Amino acid sequence: MGVRDCACYVIAIDGFISDARAKAIQQRFEAKALMMMGDLASFRAESVDNSTVSREGRLKVIVTAVRDKDTKVVDDYNIEIYGVFRDGQVTPEHMYFRYGEYLYETGPNDPLADAPASKSNLEFTPFERNSSSFDKSKCRAVKMDAKMSCNQLALLRETFPDRFPGDRKRKRD
Repeated sequence: MGVRDCACYVIAIDGFISDARAKAIQQRFEAKALMMMGDLASFRAESVDNSTVSREGRLKVIVTAVRDKDTKVVDDYNIEIYGVFRDGQVTPEHMYFRYGEYLYETGPNDPLADAPASKSNLEFTPFERNSSSFDKSKCRAVKMDAKMSCNQLALLRETFPDRFPGDRKRKRD
């Protein structure tokens, strides 16, 4: 699998250390998403509350469910996790996270990428701008505060060693 094959939400919520861990995170996300949608036979996108407050709440619910008791976090690394929703979506279509002055994201068959955390990039990331599936007029990002997972920090240190020199021996999950 590897980072290039990971879903964006795996990286945004947990980072990447192994195919097995990524698969477990993906399964947790998908199970929680199905629970949030309820009965698929009666699900109607037009009945979904598209308010910012509702979307922020749904983002927190899914991140909290996926980041269970075995997710180790780094207390002194505060991040913002973003979820991009279209109207009618219960869970985000795209996810990324911000630490300091950069945002970090991935997409299908793409490596972990970074971009300056400018206002325009946080509202509509470079990945989204370069993807034909994202229409800025129909997608809105919401965010939540979180602590960086040890796996995210390890991935950042491997991918951007000059920016994250620190203790490379920090234990990963």
